[in-house]
Amino acid sequence: MATETSWAQTEFGQAQLGDKRLTQRLVKLAEQFEAQPFASIPQACGTWANTQAAYDFFDNDKVEVTSIVGAHRGATVGRMTGEAVVLAVQDTVYLNYTTHPSTLGLGPIGTKAQNQQGLVMHVTEAVTPSGVPLGLLDTQMWARGDSATCTSCQSNRPAVNPQARPIEEKESYKWLAALYSSVKNMPPGVQIVSVCDRESDIFEYLDFARHLHARVVIRAAQDRKVESDEGMGKLWDTVLASPVTGTLQVHLSAREGQPAREAQLQVRYTKLKLVPPARLTPSGRHGKPKKLRRLPVWAVLTLEVAPPEGTKPISWLLLTTIAVNTFPDACERIAWYAQRWKIEVFFDLFENGCKVEDRRLRTDQRLMRCLAVYLVVAARLQRMTFLARRAPDDSCLAILSTDEWQALYCFVNETVHLPEQPPTLRQALRWVAQLGGFLGRKGDGEPGIRTIWRGWQRLQDLVGLWRIVRTETCE
Repeated sequence: MATETSWAQTEFGQAQLGDKRLTQRLVKLAEQFEAQPFASIPQACGTWANTQAAYDFFDNDKVEVTSIVGAHRGATVGRMTGEAVVLAVQDTVYLNYTTHPSTLGLGPIGTKAQNQQGLVMHVTEAVTPSGVPLGLLDTQMWARGDSATCTSCQSNRPAVNPQARPIEEKESYKWLAALYSSVKNMPPGVQIVSVCDRESDIFEYLDFARHLHARVVIRAAQDRKVESDEGMGKLWDTVLASPVTGTLQVHLSAREGQPAREAQLQVRYTKLKLVPPARLTPSGRHGKPKKLRRLPVWAVLTLEVAPPEGTKPISWLLLTTIAVNTFPDACERIAWYAQRWKIEVFFDLFENGCKVEDRRLRTDQRLMRCLAVYLVVAARLQRMTFLARRAPDDSCLAILSTDEWQALYCFVNETVHLPEQPPTLRQALRWVAQLGGFLGRKGDGEPGIRTIWRGWQRLQDLVGLWRIVRTETCE
């Protein structure tokens, strides 16, 4: 890598692994994996000695997954400093290793009929309201089973979650654990807003947010019983009875079977109280049950007006612990929730860009250590791409090392003469995408992440050649 501090040193240099040599190995592994994210571990490492060192690292019980992701979290928190608001976006991904029967310690995923084996991963990503990913705040990994253990909070995860069990013993506790981690790691002066999809619509999650004084925005999945100024009712009917406070126009990109379109969205909002479910939950003290209290929240509903025939209208019903007193307040909450798709992009990069389901290691613990490194590699590329879109005129040194931009410039422009100033972020990323097959024709728009990913691997090969040529020229 470059002579200056590498990205891997920034992300992992403070990892507390009990031995400086292990930290150095982690940094080197990250650099190798980032240079060839598609490649197998032996291909990425290059030599048998490096490959054996990688396998030894993953086999080392002294290496804790929490230490690997914790070092990166520290770098993420550093990037959050100075931001007024940061969105902590949570979601879950299921990694399928059914075709790797020799890997020990995996657990069931999917349905019983599918009979699949793998790992469960719950990730919280920090994103600015304008859409720039800052890194990962929390990572939980576990294999389902009778005594599966989550690597983040070290709590037992039962295979079955009957309603009678307290939330602390259910897999859905992942939402609460991630919320607590986000709040705990919040830098001074920064407001964290936890953003989650429908799976997080759990009364205990919202109740826990109130206990932490946490700011959350979730998409409602259940038509709960609620109390409003009009009396008792159901959630959807109560919000629909509220007046339309304004209309938003949003552009919807083309999806499978649906062309791109401009959608008109009506916005309603109201304050209400969620009535707790009839079941009991533990108080958290001596395991004694308690009756949950009614929970004050604000509800924001966006409903598409006159969608095209045969098209399912957009309908988001959001619940938030943050006051919504005006139409702009409601629009802001909607805009925050719209950034939730960033974590879906991240999972696509992680699963398909890094080919993590192709990694073959003997045990689930070894696999988790490997996945922890690839998580940060995927986060790096995603951040690079969106940063270039949000700050296109900034210097490319924000994401590229000196060797990287110089090798890129000389190859694309077929010259050995370097400019006095590095290119901009936008220009450099378009050149990287060009290496990945991006044509840059009029009307092509900006390159996609996968195209940049392919170009990134070619760039790393060019950097190696550039260093050799530059050294020989200097001599």
